[in-house]
Amino acid sequence: MRRGMRGFGWMKMGGLLLAGAVGCQGAIGDDGDRPGGGATCDVGPARVGLQRLTRAEYNRTVRDLFGVTSNPADAFPPDSATDGFDNNAKSLTVSPQLASLLLSAAEEVALEALAEDDGTILHCAPSGDAACLRAILERLALRVYRRPASEAELDELVQLVAYAESEGETTEAGVSHALSAMLMAPQFLYRGVPIAAPDLTKPVRPLDDYALATRLAYFLWGSTPDDALLAAAGQGDLRLHLRDELDRMLVDSKSEALYDGFITQWLQLGKLDTATPDPATFPEFDETLRAQMREGTRLFFDDLRARDASPLQIINGTASFA
Repeated sequence: MRRGMRGFGWMKMGGLLLAGAVGCQGAIGDDGDRPGGGATCDVGPARVGLQRLTRAEYNRTVRDLFGVTSNPADAFPPDSATDGFDNNAKSLTVSPQLASLLLSAAEEVALEALAEDDGTILHCAPSGDAACLRAILERLALRVYRRPASEAELDELVQLVAYAESEGETTEAGVSHALSAMLMAPQFLYRGVPIAAPDLTKPVRPLDDYALATRLAYFLWGSTPDDALLAAAGQGDLRLHLRDELDRMLVDSKSEALYDGFITQWLQLGKLDTATPDPATFPEFDETLRAQMREGTRLFFDDLRARDASPLQIINGTASFA
């Protein structure tokens, strides 16, 4: 069982992330307690492009949104890697083939989500009730877009449902079509798409709380913000509770994605799968040893996280797992 991660080690690493996300003034951990507290440095933000969800992020996102565990993104072409990482915005382009597969996946996910709905989506009866329908679409859009939808965006979704009804389909089927449209929208497929176009005359634009929540969730969980994180963003004071949210998210089992999505790629462990050591030099190397090398690395990082140990032990640690 993992303990609460309130110590200096992993919290400082998380503090580096958060300081880079929200901007800071000073050295991380200046007050000796909370990351960035009492800081005086001036961090200049780098340029960040729109990042499309990777295959792994897509699968985790629809799982966490709707309980869909069929891993629809496994049918997508492999994500291109840049410098060993598969989530570089420049590499995550959309080919005609991928666009077609994204449409198929959106339709399949929407149908499965509505078929398995326990009242989370259709929390009221939308047929003949315009207010109920709009409330359903508003809540769906908040979770799918990872921010509140604009009135114009909601109007388009309502019109889509109305069109489905005019074609003889049920209101519930119309909601399924609207959900498919959301899952094909840039607001879902790309992280941090704002409601309004940014002011291009300003070189730096501060992140709003929803954009910050999205960055935090996809870094730690490789997935979408949960309802609690969206609620914190909606209150407008997420920055005041970043430490508490970081603690909560790190002890969640979804933080396993931090290993799978970052550490595995950072250490380029995928190369281990295709390594072919010289059998004359390494006669004991076999598939069992290959698997043990992978698992030993995972156990090492799990131990660091469980003990909330200093990240410096990645470099100077003297323990290993066999």
